Amino acid sequence: MKREKFIYLLQHVGMYTLIFLVFSPILLGLTIIQGIEYSLLNGVLHLGVDYFTGKLKVRFINKNEVKYNLVVVMDYTIHLVILAITFIWLYPHAINAVTFFDK
Repeated sequence: MKREKFIYLLQHVGMYTLIFLVFSPILLGLTIIQGIEYSLLNGVLHLGVDYFTGKLKVRFINKNEVKYNLVVVMDYTIHLVILAITFIWLYPHAINAVTFFDK
């Protein structure tokens, strides 16, 4: 439904952002302010990605299963890459590469 009406896309992104607001400080070790910043930024980016990939999904659904599935994989990949990049960009100090290789 989020591909058909913008209000459903906004609801989807709102739920996504709310879940990130709650869990990003806990799971990522962020402060409350950092969690809000990270969640809101990723919410906006999520909206953009879902809007454009939704248009592609509508174009290929029931027409070309391979292309449709490729768009789904691309959608998930873009979301994961954005989450990682925004975390590294906003909080580079949170990643200590030495601890990964010292053990």
